[in-house]
Amino acid sequence: MKDGKNRTWIRTVTALAAVGGILGLFGCTGTAGNQQMERVPLLMAYEQGNPSWYMIDLTNQIYDFSEITLDYSSGASHEIIGLDSQMQPVDSAAIGDKPFVFAPEEGMAYIAFSVDEAGGESVSAEGTLSQEGMEARGQNTIATSRFAGKNMSVLGDSISAFAGYIPTGYEPQYPSGDVGIPDMWWYRVAGRLGMNVCKINACSGSGVTEYAWAYRSVGRLPSDVREADLHQMEEQPDVIFIWLGANDVFGGAPEDVIRENYRNTVEKTQENYPKAEIYLCTYYNTGSESIWLNEYIRQLSGELGVGVADVERCGITAENSEKYIQSDGLHPNKAGFQLIGAWITEELLKDGGSNA
Repeated sequence: MKDGKNRTWIRTVTALAAVGGILGLFGCTGTAGNQQMERVPLLMAYEQGNPSWYMIDLTNQIYDFSEITLDYSSGASHEIIGLDSQMQPVDSAAIGDKPFVFAPEEGMAYIAFSVDEAGGESVSAEGTLSQEGMEARGQNTIATSRFAGKNMSVLGDSISAFAGYIPTGYEPQYPSGDVGIPDMWWYRVAGRLGMNVCKINACSGSGVTEYAWAYRSVGRLPSDVREADLHQMEEQPDVIFIWLGANDVFGGAPEDVIRENYRNTVEKTQENYPKAEIYLCTYYNTGSESIWLNEYIRQLSGELGVGVADVERCGITAENSEKYIQSDGLHPNKAGFQLIGAWITEELLKDGGSNA
């Protein structure tokens, strides 16, 4: 979110908030909502600051929903702003301390709202699945998945980094080429297994050591901070994927340094989120470099009692990489993410993921 294009929405909603009350109310349906319909946390982009701004992209939610519920922890007044696909205002409402339940108006593509996180404020944002959303979730989700309804977070590098959905100041890799949010591997896995996306803490070039590329481009990313930043306000992760290490290898870090730091990364994540299941991801092989790291990841998963999503065996090879990898020779395209998402889903199901 560092370039002007990716920051357009934050400037728009900030200006609108300053005006305040310029439009009519959303189609409010009361605070009770329809308890018969399933509610799920929403996938939100965000811009950290004081206050922080969050945005719900209605066009990129995993499932369709009929209502949205925003419930702030404080009783302060907040402006909720609806925008169309061109980031122009179509509706707004001022809300207080009670849950605000509304049906998005026709033509509304985004919903933006602020949170005083520096002051300890939080907000829950839930969507009530529409009938179509419930049917799609039932059809697309593996019915016996024990992951359904759980929150998923990612600690990763560029393979997981999509602008707007990663911490402010971190370098994104996507959107790029034909890859949009619904194409990302974590979006696909969440949709297939019925999980909710909680926090994507990913940065292009990042790793587990100071040798990784990111330390040269955006400054050192303290590992103790990243390993404790896998929750989204009040939402805690139930499942955490760690996909790191390749940039350390490419950056020339000594093998013993990578081993030590990788172990520390996993152990600190376990300490910070003791109730979460953790899966380590190996890397696909594009022929760019032989990564011994994959074998260590498998070894470490056994030693620390965490799972492994063995992406190296997903089917992407040096021989077919042009089909699945972008022209840079490193990052997946849409077809690549489709394959990776399907493979990780199957890996989780093999690892006791089915209640059948």
